Amino acid sequence: MANASAASTDRHSQVHTEVRAPVEVVVSRVTMFVFGVIEVFIGIRFVLMLLGANAEAGFAKLIYTGDKGLQREGKIDQGTAAAMRKVDEAADKIKDVVNPKR
Repeated sequence: MANASAASTDRHSQVHTEVRAPVEVVVSRVTMFVFGVIEVFIGIRFVLMLLGANAEAGFAKLIYTGDKGLQREGKIDQGTAAAMRKVDEAADKIKDVVNPKR
């Protein structure tokens, strides 16, 4: 019985400590998540353009016009808008190579 009471005393003497992540780690994780979501949308848009998806289809229209709304409201600076146009042009060129017009 002495061993049983010693084991229960040891179990009760353990202290629970909570470890929190530093603020920098939390900010980094949130930033990585936000940019990850943006990258996924850009990737989907690139694939849809590469495959020549119908721009009037619901999902493709949502993806294609998602950033245009931000451009109209002036929330994207000119450098970002220029880079997005270059990506669109590159996707069009690749699409022409993959799916040549007959």
